[in-house]
Amino acid sequence: MKAMILKTIISIILFSPFYIGNSFSQDWIKINPQFSTGDTIVDLSCGVFITKSTGWVITNKFDSVGNVYNKLFKTTDGGYGWVLQQEYFNVSRFVKIFAIDSMHCWILGDARGELLITTNGGITWDSTSVSNKHWGWPFGGIFFFNAEEGIAVNEYSWLTTDGGKSWSRIDTTTLLRGCSDIHFGSRNAGWVSCTVNPWFTDTGIIDGTTDGGYTWLYQGDTVAQGKIVAGLMCAVDAIDSSRAFTISSDGIFGWTSNGGTKWNGSVINGTGEIFDVEFLNQDTGWVTGCCGRIWQTMDGGTAWSAFESGLNSNITRVNVLHNEKVVYAMGTNNALLRLDLVTSVKEHELELPTNFYLAQNYPNPFNPATNIRFEIRDLGLVTLKVFDVLGREIATLINELKQPGSYEFEWNAEGVSSGVYIYQIQMTGFIQTKKMILIR
Repeated sequence: MKAMILKTIISIILFSPFYIGNSFSQDWIKINPQFSTGDTIVDLSCGVFITKSTGWVITNKFDSVGNVYNKLFKTTDGGYGWVLQQEYFNVSRFVKIFAIDSMHCWILGDARGELLITTNGGITWDSTSVSNKHWGWPFGGIFFFNAEEGIAVNEYSWLTTDGGKSWSRIDTTTLLRGCSDIHFGSRNAGWVSCTVNPWFTDTGIIDGTTDGGYTWLYQGDTVAQGKIVAGLMCAVDAIDSSRAFTISSDGIFGWTSNGGTKWNGSVINGTGEIFDVEFLNQDTGWVTGCCGRIWQTMDGGTAWSAFESGLNSNITRVNVLHNEKVVYAMGTNNALLRLDLVTSVKEHELELPTNFYLAQNYPNPFNPATNIRFEIRDLGLVTLKVFDVLGREIATLINELKQPGSYEFEWNAEGVSSGVYIYQIQMTGFIQTKKMILIR
């Protein structure tokens, strides 16, 4: 049987809301976290929220001889109370955390890519490693496309197709030395920020991929080539296959709107050290830094406004929840803040679906291709599969995290025999099936 062909006709009609008029209010709410273990001062740098209520954080504490003691906490009340889930001694310094929903979360260590994995919301955690040895350059980035397929990065790309249980190393001509962050805007298009530049000193670089991490292209640092000159690249974010954003530790902000062919730059003045960047859409984003500072832009990064939190902390992470219109900022010395995105003028946005919906395929009957349309109202892991009338799986069309919106896919059934088939969409709290007829 020939391979099934899946062609995206409309990848998404709505990616995220956009806003017109005055900026969001800067009413950050300071949260005082309480820990079930009685810890009073905790570094929340390696933390993530997947909903306004639910999140994880893992802490790293060193003893006098350099051993690492880690505690893994979960919150279900928006960060006010944290319950201990696991403790780990002398395994690694955990540096990155990534979650796709309230069930699936991965936590990455820097040395051998030590990995903690949960698929049941933290009831149990499995331990493994991306690699079986220490490398010259530590692991610094992890990203999952769905519950099974993901990528981790040190100086190489490492890919998994079984949820992180096993990994294969991809050898590329571009070594990703000093990887600090990784983010994908689509299944194939992604970027890595690096703190080490093999050609120049005291500058970082950005590398891009268009094939899911198998190969990387150095996107440079020279102004003459329309690219940015910056210090240590410490974070990167992307909202689609064309638009990505990066920030350096010395406050040089960079953005591209054409997949990285050209990068533009601006300076965030009077910053001190910078740590992270994340965007809601192409215009609205945040940067976090030392001394409790957070910056916000409403024009894609040309102008920035500062917020002084009053915290004596490094705000090392910003976490935008697109679906719930909430932003979390977190860092050292119990630093945890939340921003509810409310505009001071009328908010204009494209209409989001209010229900889950699976449409009848068209044409129907078909030969050999047909279109399948569906709508989802929440961010979540979506699977779309085709079965025969005996319940045998014929094709998996989608198995990945999707933003709320309307989608349409074409299934080409070349090589599949005539008959009646069932197509089924499933995500948390929703499952629906419909019949279609293939006639040769």
